[in-house]
Amino acid sequence: MSEIRYAETEQDMVAMHEFLLVVAQPAMQCKVNVVKSLQEIIRVTREEVALMLVREGRLIGTMGIINPVWWYGDDGFLTDRWHFVLPEFDHTVDSALLLSEAVKVADAAGLKFYHQGRIRQGKNGVIRLMPRVYGGE
Repeated sequence: MSEIRYAETEQDMVAMHEFLLVVAQPAMQCKVNVVKSLQEIIRVTREEVALMLVREGRLIGTMGIINPVWWYGDDGFLTDRWHFVLPEFDHTVDSALLLSEAVKVADAAGLKFYHQGRIRQGKNGVIRLMPRVYGGE
């Protein structure tokens, strides 16, 4: 069984960055700026929440959680800045731990969690699934 860890150390940040540069590659929409991407992982880890999904000492997934406000008002919410799991663990009990922990964080903050849609390849091209909303009651 996997466990959730909150990223804290420089080693955690480097491990997430290396993981994301490989696993997130199919969903990336432009060339990676390795300095900028690492800086954002550091920012999210230090200022917001970065989760690590670990199984037998191996990083198998990660989610960064940010707290933006709506562009048209003052209310905040939580959403995933990134959310990737190794393909063999996607849609499993293990990967569900990341979403479950994100919802717990949102509930503790009294906010809704907006889980971004995943990019999936359809027969006629790329299809983006709609986000789902959790909690905030």
